[in-house]
Amino acid sequence: MLAVVFRIIWVNKQYPQVQYQDVVLGQEAKWNDCTLKINGGKILDKEQAIEEFGKGIIKDLDGTVDFRLIEVNATIKNTSDTNTVVYIYDLYIENLTYANGIAAEIQKLTDTYRLDIDLKAKEEKQVKLCYVVYKNQFKKRDWNKMNLKDFWITGEYYPVKKRWYLL
Repeated sequence: MLAVVFRIIWVNKQYPQVQYQDVVLGQEAKWNDCTLKINGGKILDKEQAIEEFGKGIIKDLDGTVDFRLIEVNATIKNTSDTNTVVYIYDLYIENLTYANGIAAEIQKLTDTYRLDIDLKAKEEKQVKLCYVVYKNQFKKRDWNKMNLKDFWITGEYYPVKKRWYLL
């Protein structure tokens, strides 16, 4: 029993608890070799998403389940003196019980149609990030009161988990 306790103590010292860094809307924060700034976002219901991106998204998504699209406008800036590739598929949308990656089937219909972006030294790009959430992934009360203030974007996880808020 004592060996188990010492093993737990050893693991906890080797791998401390994650620390959280919250980034408010409009604030720039380091993300990998770049900086990320969330400029705003909006939640589109199924009909609004179809209106913006076309009926073709239904065949790419599970059209039998109601969904919403969370569209996030962001700025990514290469802060280094060398060219780099930024992988936006590393950016997840989360809340206290839910996490999801970028919806590639919708992302390809935006100006930011790729999941990797080439940035020259010191270059800055405006990007649109699209996330789909399905009704069957939420409790009815949560689905009915869904709000951007309940979500954030996460791109780094350990030892510091950065959370860029959408409102």
